[in-house]
Amino acid sequence: NSPLSALARGRFRLENDGLARGAEYARLLGIAIAPCAIGAAELIRREGIALFDRSHAGQLAFVLLLPALWIVKLALAETFRRPQTALVPWLKSPRAREVLTLVLAVVALALIPRLLWLAVLPGLWLVLSVLDLAGDQRHSEFSKDVRSGWSYSPAIAAGSLVAVACVTVLSQ
Repeated sequence: NSPLSALARGRFRLENDGLARGAEYARLLGIAIAPCAIGAAELIRREGIALFDRSHAGQLAFVLLLPALWIVKLALAETFRRPQTALVPWLKSPRAREVLTLVLAVVALALIPRLLWLAVLPGLWLVLSVLDLAGDQRHSEFSKDVRSGWSYSPAIAAGSLVAVACVTVLSQ
């Protein structure tokens, strides 16, 4: 037995304090993403450029969902570790974030039957907006300080635009 095994006591329980605080959600999502990434790699290898055909819309959405889920994983960790960080820093008021959340939900739902792969993007920003609202609520319980912007937000915004442009071109 290793010396670390002596430190482990008890069994896993759903009443786990880390789960109750939300501290483990990002880790659990990361674990769930791993086998999906293997499946996506096999799909890309098998389909190649044909993945961008309209007949493969669901498969393309699956592949594009993986980086979106990784961003959600990072956002979950940030929200629960540092609620003072604004994930969507461009919107200062909670009301503006609520409106954005509603608009993104409508856009994502409208895109699902038409352009499934494109629905991933507003879906990602919808989740970020919801997590941002949750972080703002947690932060306001303890502090009245202004929240600082998430350092990844500009890169995610730019990457979102580049991804849409590239996939749109490849899908034509």
